[in-house]
Amino acid sequence: SSFNFFKEENQNISIIKALTKCDLLLGKHYVEQFLKSHNLYGEKLLSDLSKKEILELYKNAEEFKNNCIEFNIFYLLENEDREELLSLIKLDEFPKVKDSSNSISYLIERKFFSSIKVQSFQNEFKELFTKIEKYYNKLKKRIERIEELQKSNKDNEYKLWAELLLAAPNPKTKQGKQIELFDYEGNKCKIPLDEKLTLLENSQKYFEKSRSVREEKEHNVSILNNLKTKEYKIYKYLNEMKEIKDRKQLKDFHNKVNSEFNELNQAKENEEHSKFRVFELSGGYMLYVGKSAANNDELTFGLGEPNDYWFHARGSSGSHAILKFNSKDEKPPKEVLKEAASITAYYSQQRNAKYVQVCYTQRKNVYKPKGSAPGAVVLKREEVIMVEPKLKP
Repeated sequence: SSFNFFKEENQNISIIKALTKCDLLLGKHYVEQFLKSHNLYGEKLLSDLSKKEILELYKNAEEFKNNCIEFNIFYLLENEDREELLSLIKLDEFPKVKDSSNSISYLIERKFFSSIKVQSFQNEFKELFTKIEKYYNKLKKRIERIEELQKSNKDNEYKLWAELLLAAPNPKTKQGKQIELFDYEGNKCKIPLDEKLTLLENSQKYFEKSRSVREEKEHNVSILNNLKTKEYKIYKYLNEMKEIKDRKQLKDFHNKVNSEFNELNQAKENEEHSKFRVFELSGGYMLYVGKSAANNDELTFGLGEPNDYWFHARGSSGSHAILKFNSKDEKPPKEVLKEAASITAYYSQQRNAKYVQVCYTQRKNVYKPKGSAPGAVVLKREEVIMVEPKLKP
């Protein structure tokens, strides 16, 4: 009979469990509504009730079920989490009545199309949130890279090496790949040399490196402040998105973000034009060229995207160059590759050579070993092109 779950052997279960599992077939939401309407505590055990109370409980639940069935109107309800439910009666747990009808088929269809809209909203929300989150993480990494550079003491180290080489005996001689000198405190100092250059020329090279790193640090102060302002703004966007509940709010937010993203991107473009050498090549392709070793790192690993093309004069020091290119499968036109390589060669120590070998590869094949000097990178693969060092006419 329908009273099976109220037999003596089942009296150690709670009232709510007994009503949910008994043959009355009341669902969880209906049981909770019944208990609330009769001021009953669902977690109370059947064993705490007298037989008379149990019988009365069962009869009241049966009457509640019959009343639900007798209603000739159906409801499409919604709770605070925007979950929808088809119901025979109004439920306190789902306070909003989205629709009602004496046709259950109509409400099922309404719920089906509503669920499609919800899914569409969720997909649009996820796509936008992922886009903003990706931009935020990229900003954070860029800030971390610049902060790491700002901690570097390379400018002072290069300046010390330059001064020691300048004060060394016979500065116009060549001394191989390395020289050992004493610093101002009497400590031994091993200084790497370009064996093709004299001590004086190596000194000038290190003075230039010191100046480049110092200028880079000074330039980075304002850039770092701008990046942190952007980071905070994007962080606020991510938090704002958590309050979006419907498509209208999402659309309004999307419009606002798109407008401000355009401003952020324009600011970034202006920053790049001032920070790096910029060239417009044939077909409208843009080439960015670094101005120093430290600046090369920021260009390659800050501005450079995985599918961009990276250039560097092979076998000599010089600027890194990034050719902006979005395609994963295609390759830039040959004349564009040649133009980019020629400019890269021009900004290398082989500027005065007749022809220079320039290696190039996609940015995703360029890696920076941990603890390596500014501008030092390793290539996973590369191609080589022979070009004449020159700027685009």
